[in-house]
Amino acid sequence: MSVETWGEMPKSQIDSETPEQAIARLIAVHEADPEAHTGENESLQAHRQNEIIDHPASSIIPDKFSNNQPTMLNFFTSPSTYTTHGSVAQSGNGLVYLYTTNHSPVVSDIQIPLPFLDAQLYPNNDVVIDFALRFIKGGSTYSASVIIGDSSCGFGFLISQSGLKCFINIDDTQVISDYITFQDGTAHSFRVFISNVDSAIYFYMDGVQIYSTALFGFGTQIYDASLYVSTASGSNSSSSVEFSMLRAYYKV
Repeated sequence: MSVETWGEMPKSQIDSETPEQAIARLIAVHEADPEAHTGENESLQAHRQNEIIDHPASSIIPDKFSNNQPTMLNFFTSPSTYTTHGSVAQSGNGLVYLYTTNHSPVVSDIQIPLPFLDAQLYPNNDVVIDFALRFIKGGSTYSASVIIGDSSCGFGFLISQSGLKCFINIDDTQVISDYITFQDGTAHSFRVFISNVDSAIYFYMDGVQIYSTALFGFGTQIYDASLYVSTASGSNSSSSVEFSMLRAYYKV
């Protein structure tokens, strides 16, 4: 008795196409169909209708933003125009470099006005802030910080020999995360997403969410915000920060 290999048999005496060939042909037709998965409750239609689509943090580039979306982009090409203390200089195209060593100076910092971040202008809008930072340390006593806000309200990142912390401060009430592993000497991308819809603030590093906490009224309290970047070192220690590219936009 002969052994029939059904998968290799033609569909009929008048059609030599095998089942595998038919499947491959139909898949190709489906992949070439621009209307595939666009019907009601199908995947592409649901994706398009989502208010927030799950793209990795920092993956949306500026030319994809709406013309009606208030946006600010700063590459820090003129740090001399900002308020500075200690050792602060331009380091390459769009890089701001801060440095301290063995208490000399004790702290170096830069303050950059961000009038764009004014909740009086956009009290109910979500805001996204992206930036890049590289922290380099030597010795055992050092710290750095990136703070965005005003004199009473702010949020950002704190770096020390124990790691990195995320924090939010509102009228001197501070919520701060546990230490998060942070690789010094390597450039990292950071994102802060303030969601008035969720009443929460989310912190990301290299595209991964590392912390979140409630806003408790924060969304409408920042006026005439500034960016503060600083670094400090103790005895027989050194620390430096390279800060580049700040992008911020409101969701409208």
